[in-house]
Amino acid sequence: TWTNRSTGLPSGEISDIVVSPTSSSTAYVSFYNTTGNRVLKTTDMGVTWTSVTGSLPSGARANALAVDWSRTPAGLFVGAGAGLYYSLDNGVTWIKNGSEFPNVNVGDLFIDPIARTLTAGTYGRGAWRVNLPPVCAADFNNDGAVDFFDYDDYVACFEGLSCPPGMTADFDEDGTIDFFDYDAFVIAFETPC
Repeated sequence: TWTNRSTGLPSGEISDIVVSPTSSSTAYVSFYNTTGNRVLKTTDMGVTWTSVTGSLPSGARANALAVDWSRTPAGLFVGAGAGLYYSLDNGVTWIKNGSEFPNVNVGDLFIDPIARTLTAGTYGRGAWRVNLPPVCAADFNNDGAVDFFDYDDYVACFEGLSCPPGMTADFDEDGTIDFFDYDAFVIAFETPC
């Protein structure tokens, strides 16, 4: 039995669907479109979809999508017709690859979660691999160190005062902010990375 989950999705061809390895209700989908909503997220098995296209520039077609689930929020990578874009703030801000990666059509992306690498398959320039930075979920302010600044920043975010750029108090990414998020952060904070 199949259930239609396309309500709220744009017209066009789907390029990728990536489902969370820990929560089957959470997934991302990307479209070959060059404008409008091209990357969307669901946390309820596709009943509703939210655009995470953010600042992905017009003309950047999402040929391939990869999700780094070890980050909070998840790291998003889009292979486009002219390079690679990534977002570490749940799709609000997209950044184009650095000068070391060619301005080439990216056809596929793969994240090795153990080796912490991202591999891009391109048309005409072969495959490229880059090391992803080590991730520690308790590094809430993304400064590279787990310390009480992270704890203070999470508590302020949880209380609705202010969050570091791109961060959310929904630590377990289930779509709601509740004490389960606070507990999950405390456990991550007390567990050495």
